[in-house]
Amino acid sequence: MISGGMIRRLFRVGMCLAASVCFCLVSGSPARADLDRDAFNGVMSRLDRDLQRLTASVTTFLQSQGRWAPLPQGNDLQLCNALHALQQQVDRTAQDARSGRPYPIMQQDVMQLQNTGQAVEQLLSMSGATPDVQSRWFNVRSSLVNLNQTLYFNSGGYSWNRVNDFNGPAIAAPATQAVSLAASRIERGVDQLVPAVQVFLTRQGKWPPPAMGPEMQLCSQLQAFQQQVRQFGRDSNSRRQFDILQPQIMQLQASGAGIERMLGVVGATPDVVSRWWGIRNDLVSLNQLFYAGGSRNSGWSRFF
Repeated sequence: MISGGMIRRLFRVGMCLAASVCFCLVSGSPARADLDRDAFNGVMSRLDRDLQRLTASVTTFLQSQGRWAPLPQGNDLQLCNALHALQQQVDRTAQDARSGRPYPIMQQDVMQLQNTGQAVEQLLSMSGATPDVQSRWFNVRSSLVNLNQTLYFNSGGYSWNRVNDFNGPAIAAPATQAVSLAASRIERGVDQLVPAVQVFLTRQGKWPPPAMGPEMQLCSQLQAFQQQVRQFGRDSNSRRQFDILQPQIMQLQASGAGIERMLGVVGATPDVVSRWWGIRNDLVSLNQLFYAGGSRNSGWSRFF
């Protein structure tokens, strides 16, 4: 596990997280008048535990790659700095919650956690992280989303899973070949994810999935998602018009967000999470083909 001394040493090297990622976030739904402190503190405890496990997993990963001693370099160093910053913010937020700080302060704390979480995820995507690291990040990410959900009615505040946040400008004619290739990658990924989920549920004694349980909900969502992906693949191969493909992409993103939530609920294994990770990245890339610069697109590349 990364030691406090090593982390502080990394910070003193003077290489900060590359240009803090700033977002002008405006909530689209009403904030709560008060805060459920017990629920908030429970999520914070889980977040702290998951983050410590992630940090230890990242350390092991970098050591196994010969990228740890004497000091991580480049993106690896930025990742370590980002993890350290996230841990400091988690500690401060937990202290503010225990001290009964007012709601606006807690809201600001969570916004900082979300911004730093986005930086961590971007750096992890560039690190070639192992399935174990990806799985542990998935747990951290789920806790961050749950933390955000305690602040807003109906989870309508800042969220990784808020998928209809398009603000411009659409590309009138994305490269049809690139779209078809992305659709093919997603379809292959889903075809591999479905049996991986079945194996996972079988080993958990949850196959066939119990009626009305989260496992059944996950399987139903996967089945619908697989059908949507295949329809999109057929339409993209036949070069359907942009105004037909665009709503399908938004539907894929909304369905993907639901699947991601349920994978967190059922405690998916690193193998399952790794397969989902690849699909998720392809969905972000697909969306970027349709929107200039990929800015404020699916909510997944702008994670909060």
